[in-house]
Amino acid sequence: MWRSDDVGRRSGGLLLRLFCLFCLFGFALVGMISCGEEMARPVPELAEILGIDDPRVRVREFSRYLDGVSLAELPEIRATLESRRLELDAAMGVELALWWTQRDPASAYDQGLRDYWIEGPLWGATVVREWARLDPESALAKVRGALASEGGPGWERTLSLALIRGWFDQPGRDLAPLVAFVETLEVGRPQKEALDLVLNELVAFRSPAEAIAFAESLPDLDEIGPSAFKRDTFKRLATQLAGRDPAFATKWVMEQSHRDYRDELVVRVARRWARDDGQAALAWASRLAASEPARPRAMLEAMRGWVSVDGPAAAAWIDAQPATDELAPLLKLSVLREANSKRPEAAMARLERLAPGPLKSELQVEVAHAWLRFDRPRAEAWIASAGLTEAQQRAIRQPAQPGRPPAPQRIPAPPQG
Repeated sequence: MWRSDDVGRRSGGLLLRLFCLFCLFGFALVGMISCGEEMARPVPELAEILGIDDPRVRVREFSRYLDGVSLAELPEIRATLESRRLELDAAMGVELALWWTQRDPASAYDQGLRDYWIEGPLWGATVVREWARLDPESALAKVRGALASEGGPGWERTLSLALIRGWFDQPGRDLAPLVAFVETLEVGRPQKEALDLVLNELVAFRSPAEAIAFAESLPDLDEIGPSAFKRDTFKRLATQLAGRDPAFATKWVMEQSHRDYRDELVVRVARRWARDDGQAALAWASRLAASEPARPRAMLEAMRGWVSVDGPAAAAWIDAQPATDELAPLLKLSVLREANSKRPEAAMARLERLAPGPLKSELQVEVAHAWLRFDRPRAEAWIASAGLTEAQQRAIRQPAQPGRPPAPQRIPAPPQG
């Protein structure tokens, strides 16, 4: 039998639970009403949207506005934008380009570029990428025609890279038409950048195995002989693989002995790996067989990659090694990098450990030659006190020839003390 205080306690607990449920229901109802109000909130007119100060709010409202209009209203939209041109920022321009492309990509490209709402390259790249995502063959045909009739700095690069990105925005597409297009691009930087992007998309978003299969599927011959395009594809693929998985890349390149450009692949891997781990890349290159033709270049390029990202660490490593003939090119690269980075005195100090001889004389000349370019008084003071031969002093002051080192490769050793 319950006591009265038990009844009171139980009744109070029930009331408390009912109150909590009422509160929760009330908050939920308020939230639903708020969400409904947000969804039902009228979309401002375009002129009002353009006057919004916060750019994030402005572009969000512009997106809501565009969702509620059709292409038939484009003339009115363009008229309003023309009258408020200075208030149309890049984010709104991209939003407009995407909306227009999804409805009529041809006019979005042709008319949109003439309207100059935002910078031409940004508009063109936005339209072409979205067009390629929606209809790659049609976008490819448009880009081919545009590159045949349009120009301007970097325009080929802008359109081709946007086309490639849009092509890969939908997975599983046939690459043959795209690769055929890349092969028609101007040989040199435009084609190389486009090929790099294709390989990057393959390795990063499909798989290294698929990227390798793609490279191997390219014809070995073109109309004039061994395919330069396939050769370049393999070289650039070696760089891509080394940047993501050096162990995989080194194993792969060593399996390419049947290719006459295998040495170039080895060098590429060493150089790219060194940007992430110079000492490991250099150790791998130095472990290549002495009979391996790529070994000297791989070691040098590993040092070059290492110096480019961490010159002091590379310098400390090479200075701790014996001054052998094999390591002399690596030492030279490191020392001259330091000298050309306006630290000639530090570079000269590093040469003190070398025994008198051709290597030391050559490096003294080249460091002093660099020194003269940016601090002649201090360089002249060093030259006057260094006890150099007349031949060395002439070499230091010899004008640099374009594309050639500023001093002879071998300088006679100074006379012994």
